[in-house]
Amino acid sequence: MLDGLEAEKCYLAWEIDLVTARSESHLKEIFAFVEEGSELRLQVAELDEALVLRNPATFPPLSLRDFFEESQEHLVGMEESLLALETSRDSRDLVNAMFRCLHNLKGNAGVLLSEKVRPLSPRHPLLYIQRVGHATESIVDQLRSAEVILLNDEQVELLFASFDLLKRQVAAFFQERIEPVTDEGFLLKLGLKAETFAEAIAAPKAAATATRPG
Repeated sequence: MLDGLEAEKCYLAWEIDLVTARSESHLKEIFAFVEEGSELRLQVAELDEALVLRNPATFPPLSLRDFFEESQEHLVGMEESLLALETSRDSRDLVNAMFRCLHNLKGNAGVLLSEKVRPLSPRHPLLYIQRVGHATESIVDQLRSAEVILLNDEQVELLFASFDLLKRQVAAFFQERIEPVTDEGFLLKLGLKAETFAEAIAAPKAAATATRPG
């Protein structure tokens, strides 16, 4: 059946869908394995942000239910610890309680992210919950590791700001909306940059076509 095919018209094609914030030049480096004389075509497709904000279309229902219930518990625990720390700034027990709530909230967000069935936009609330939670957890871990604990005004203010952001992002997540984070100064205090959240700016579609003699 192949006898009538002309060699110059025979080709193999691979179509690979990628979700990435990388540049086209970086993608071309990734596909360096494509043989000489072959063609690499990149097509960028815009991500449907409205679609991925619809939680039932993006995450397993049971996981969503568990995250909702547990996130509320962790937020309540964080708020109680923070309010108590305002007057008991040397309490290791309160700092440890704050750490546990942050660790669990961040960890649960990470688990849910691992179960997503669609790519997320860089502004998705769950990304902020996971990454701001992780950054704040690291700060609290440093505090609780100190030989003597005594929080100053700046540290307490930063922790309250982190809690407020996490609370707003959890609410935005379950209300299926975007809650913009515009205070880059706050992110820098946490050791973060705005571009940290660029998990998926667009979904480039790369098609590599190799032409070989038949």
